[in-house]
Amino acid sequence: MVNIIKTKVFMFIVLVLLMFMNGNAFAISGTFSGIFTDPVLNPTRDQPHNTGIGTNAITWGNDHPTNNDPVLNVGALTFFGADFDTSVGESFVMGYLWFRNASTAWGEIDQITLTLDTGTVDPNDYSNLQFPLRIGLGHTPNGGINPYIDADYIYFPDYPEFGSFRVFEGNSTSVELLGVFGSLTFLGFGAVENPNLGFLNPSTQPNLVPEPTTMLLLGSGLLGLVGYRRKKFFRK
Repeated sequence: MVNIIKTKVFMFIVLVLLMFMNGNAFAISGTFSGIFTDPVLNPTRDQPHNTGIGTNAITWGNDHPTNNDPVLNVGALTFFGADFDTSVGESFVMGYLWFRNASTAWGEIDQITLTLDTGTVDPNDYSNLQFPLRIGLGHTPNGGINPYIDADYIYFPDYPEFGSFRVFEGNSTSVELLGVFGSLTFLGFGAVENPNLGFLNPSTQPNLVPEPTTMLLLGSGLLGLVGYRRKKFFRK
């Protein structure tokens, strides 16, 4: 009888704990914000033009335009903070980086710091957490032969394992930034808004993007090799 009572008490405690955990599974909620600061300018540019330092949207270029379109001659990077409602240990979208690949090759920013802020959240332990994120901007020469190689890109110098987000010449699209709570941790890139305009690449270096036909041929070769080995095995 005593053992039965102990078992029931234990099960009751476990049930209460589960209810508590479920009730707090999505207790951390709020809206991220972010501002760009501390630009590192390209030392080879005589008079770089940039705007928006100290805000969530920066631009650069337009001092040596390559066409008559004032929009396409200006590169831009904007952070849009996302609403979040998540639990500790669960990945979520902190916000979106919108990147415009300008047709100008002048006035570039090499690096910029995006300081993320959780704002007011619940529970209060996670309120106004700030996370500085260094962002590198890669500006590739435009050869006009391979749009994948010509694509400019952004990456994280402190997190090379996350690769880069690249946008085709003269285009713009956004990519998700992922995070997780415990202590606030950055998890890298998420989904690209428009895969026809931008793409993720495992490399942070320029000119290392294989053409789609190259990747297709590589995949076909590997499949052929697997088929050959299977055929050879079954002949034995």
